[in-house]
Amino acid sequence: MPTALKSITYIALVGICSMLMCSTTQAQPIQNYFIRFADKINTPFSLNQPQDYLSQRSIARRERQHIAINEQDLPVDPAYIQQLKNTGVELLNRSKWMNGITIRIADTNQIASTLQAIMLLPFVSGNTEVKRLSHQSSTTLPSNKLDIPVLRLADASSVQATDYGYGYNQIHMLNGDSLHQKGFRGKGMQIAVLDAGFKNADQIHAFDSIRNRGQILATHDFVVGDDEVYSDDQHGCCVLSSIACNLPGQLIGTAPEASFYLLRSEDNASEHLIEEYNWVSAAEYADSAGADIISSSLGYSIFDGSGPSHTYADLDGHTTVVTQGAEAAFARGMLVINSAGNEGSGSWHYIIAPADGDHVMAIGAVDSVGIKANFSSFGPSSSGAIKPNVATQGKGTWLADPYGNIFSGNGTSFACPVLSGMAACLWQAAPNASNLQIKQAIESSATQADSPDFSLGNGIPNFAKALYYLRDKTQTNFTSSRILGLYGNPFRESVGVNFYSLTEQTITLTLMDILGRTVVRYTKSLQADSFNQLLVPEGADIGSISSGIYYLHIVTSTNDFLLKVLKN
Repeated sequence: MPTALKSITYIALVGICSMLMCSTTQAQPIQNYFIRFADKINTPFSLNQPQDYLSQRSIARRERQHIAINEQDLPVDPAYIQQLKNTGVELLNRSKWMNGITIRIADTNQIASTLQAIMLLPFVSGNTEVKRLSHQSSTTLPSNKLDIPVLRLADASSVQATDYGYGYNQIHMLNGDSLHQKGFRGKGMQIAVLDAGFKNADQIHAFDSIRNRGQILATHDFVVGDDEVYSDDQHGCCVLSSIACNLPGQLIGTAPEASFYLLRSEDNASEHLIEEYNWVSAAEYADSAGADIISSSLGYSIFDGSGPSHTYADLDGHTTVVTQGAEAAFARGMLVINSAGNEGSGSWHYIIAPADGDHVMAIGAVDSVGIKANFSSFGPSSSGAIKPNVATQGKGTWLADPYGNIFSGNGTSFACPVLSGMAACLWQAAPNASNLQIKQAIESSATQADSPDFSLGNGIPNFAKALYYLRDKTQTNFTSSRILGLYGNPFRESVGVNFYSLTEQTITLTLMDILGRTVVRYTKSLQADSFNQLLVPEGADIGSISSGIYYLHIVTSTNDFLLKVLKN
């Protein structure tokens, strides 16, 4: 049975409810809906004055990546919101990307009449029930399916000599310490961590550094609507520690100098569609505030109650609400990093939304020597895209818990933030790179980049190589045009090449079969000193060609490149 990622990782992490069914009961009848609006015609906000609803840092992110502000960025019309509130409903959250609001109808006796009144409003285009709880209803959390040790406290006598302490292996595996040695530890980068709560993160010694230096920029709880996130679920505290912990000799995170937004979008006591809308609202908050990276150790497939759950077919990169939100976040210049899921040994088997997003980096889990963790979810997405994108240590990952202990835990929940922190360090080292370039550099640097699979995707990244691909001038200067790696190989619908062009030139790219016959050919003009994503096909359909070996032939003004690719 497929299940939401957060439920498994939480149970595995804290070592309770193992192999049990845990129930919760709601005291009062309530019903929640997402109400969609038809337009933003009368909004008081303007595309010409984005400073009214976006921070300067958010605007600068768009400008740096040549991203235009559009109607989707405009806030939900406040007049529409007020008219809905006049019907007696309670406003929970709003979403400008989805153009609507989440509401609560507290009196179930008034649901039909209230909805009827709402749907008669001329600016309302539809509604979706997102949560229903009654006096007698209960919800059942999925059982823990992991049959591996999930809680191992650190023995202080065995701490390694290095300042990284227990965190050394999970960073060194990625060659992340090479970035740290260059001084890239995340300073100036902002990461929004979306989770179920950050219990005691305002108190424990592991986070003294980020508290004292003002690196926690803001907090917000999208479940209950306040800014208090430190008394809820402990999962987010442990997730955060893999990035932000700064205890020399005990545990150092992957980006201890980054700054953070701690956002609670998940209610771990139950699983309902409303949590996907919460996630989108949290992502919008992160965008507006100016965050660079979203790190999300959450995922969705099956929901409580009688409402419809997702199917594998829904995980096509654009169908689920949470995936639509993740793609919208990427379109605004943020890097979106999400756990792949813990369903690898279960009947569901596959990734969980929003890890299916075309531009979302889905992170799988390996153990301390780079072997795939049995629980780590498999790809592809239902559209055939390579998933997971890459993998990091998620089995035996060293963390800090809300009570000051250093311990190891299992789950792609922990693989995800390990990667998020290193991505922040990489982006700090290459501040003019786009989110797509950062994503491609990480994937191209990985151990299986030339032959990705549906188990570990592109494999385990090497951040020294990733920095090389982004041309760190302190390390090397490219003196010629060159291939930086393949992506999407073996391929189904498309295959691509990461290509650096030293000069302004026009190149010819040809896809040939093993007999040298042309399948697709096109030319492309490239700017000088530019990194390019060359996609095959460009306007052509190669999904129907026969499986087998093909060759990509790239001809530049000075070089010929021939690459072997495989069609599945």
